[in-house]
Amino acid sequence: MTGPLKEFSPFARQLVKTDFDCELPSGCARNASGREAADSTLEYMPKSRRSLANSIRIVFAPLLLCLFGALPAFATDGIYSKFGLDLGYAGRIGYMGGTTPEWAIYVYGAGTASSRFNALDISSSPDATGLQVDGNIALAGVYSTLTVSGQTSINGDRYEQTTSTELIKSTGTITGSRFSSSTINSQLNSGAASLKNVSIAAAGLTATAGSPTSLNIGKNQSRIFDNTPFGGKYVMNLSSFVMGGGNNGNGGTLTLNGAAGSAFVLNISGAFSLGGNAKILLTGGLTVSDVLFNITGSNSTFTIGGDALFNGTLLAYNSSGAQRALQITGHNTQINGELLAYKISLQSGAHVKKPKEKSKEKDDDDDVVASNSLLHARTSAK
Repeated sequence: MTGPLKEFSPFARQLVKTDFDCELPSGCARNASGREAADSTLEYMPKSRRSLANSIRIVFAPLLLCLFGALPAFATDGIYSKFGLDLGYAGRIGYMGGTTPEWAIYVYGAGTASSRFNALDISSSPDATGLQVDGNIALAGVYSTLTVSGQTSINGDRYEQTTSTELIKSTGTITGSRFSSSTINSQLNSGAASLKNVSIAAAGLTATAGSPTSLNIGKNQSRIFDNTPFGGKYVMNLSSFVMGGGNNGNGGTLTLNGAAGSAFVLNISGAFSLGGNAKILLTGGLTVSDVLFNITGSNSTFTIGGDALFNGTLLAYNSSGAQRALQITGHNTQINGELLAYKISLQSGAHVKKPKEKSKEKDDDDDVVASNSLLHARTSAK
């Protein structure tokens, strides 16, 4: 099931594209002294100034366009552009121009040589449908373990510490390779440090005026928040976040609305529970890369299940105590985005799909909810 060990560079296989012809116009090198046919010096001066200005535009416009067209794309994730929250190697584009693997799951829990830590446990029942994980997986903690069992299907590579191990007992399909090296060790450590810094910085943001201090959305209930009146930036500091209550139909809906590249940050210090057919929807162009659920604190509920739909980037880190483990269940539970946590248990055929990368041409479909088709048909990874 496992492939050869390979070394990975965050800039490998990066696409570079420009739609501009980088060959400078031949006339731009001409010297204005060749315009001896001007009627007089006074008549020539304003003409030469206009000509010089036009020549400068002609020379430098293509040059700048060629230059920036050839460079990697800058970060466009809303949480980065609006709040400066840079997940670095643990994110999607992070620092200027840098690319990272397309993470679906990034776990950072660590163990020791004598006591390994089961940081990621994925299991599916025989009737599981679709891909349980569609995207790359990172085991960023030393002496961590990935356990895969049942009818689990994964489409993505695994990037792991050299001390990490895998226990794969799956009758499903696993594609991709396992990458591990000293270079990757350093990159994974850097990503773990970045996600912790982001969590602390996000938790320190001032809440948007009038925002709630807790959210409890039950069956057939809905809440809508729009960041447009606030310059595309909206922050909630919540003591708890609880959604669900319906076995069928509408289990509650949270809609976050904003333009692409705007941002929402939801800091949650207590319980986080999403279940009972609850749905988190993004509208107005907002993508999962623009929305951060920052889970802090310890010893509280931390679950997604009950065929819920989650769209966003979920980050869990407690800067002052024990870390929480994320429990994900539900045959039709769908997560569109990235999960960053100390430990994750993905059970019962629940699905996690990598986030949309606005900085790359190989983006997912604009409507990330369309990935729910995975729930209805078995996908065979090639």
